[in-house]
This record gives sequence, C-alpha cells and structure tokens, in this order.
Amino acid sequence: MALIGLVVGGVLGFLIKLIAIKKMPTIDLFGRIKATEVFLMVKCSEGNDELIKDILWKNKALGVNNYNESTPQINL
Repeated sequence: MALIGLVVGGVLGFLIKLIAIKKMPTIDLFGRIKATEVFLMVKCSEGNDELIKDILWKNKALGVNNYNESTPQINL
C-alpha cells in the first residue's frame, strides 16, 4: 500500500511541477532559473517604432529603448 502511495505521489508531484514550468518558462525541469539575455537592435523608420515596441513587450522583453543617431553622444 505504501509503495502505491509513493508512486502516485511522485507522479502527481512531477505533473504539478510540469504545469508550473509551462506557466513560468524561466525555470527548467530541475528548478534552476535560466539566465538567458539577448541584445536585439532593430533599425526601422520612426513610424514603425511603436509597433516594434508593442511586439517586444508582448513577448516579455525586459527592457525596450529608442536610439536616435542624431542625438549627441558623450564620450567619457
């Protein structure tokens, strides 16, 4: 009887963890946090910048910023 409880508990725990991982994709099967960072630079017209920002935010971007080439740069 205890062996059946052990197997059922193990399977149930695995299924709960698998469902939690699907909702939080930054955690792998062993509970470790995935630390993946990607820098993406997109060159587009000024009319499309809001569309690209919306797409990046919907795909869980950590940060979005505009870069304007005509802005003076400070050299330190």
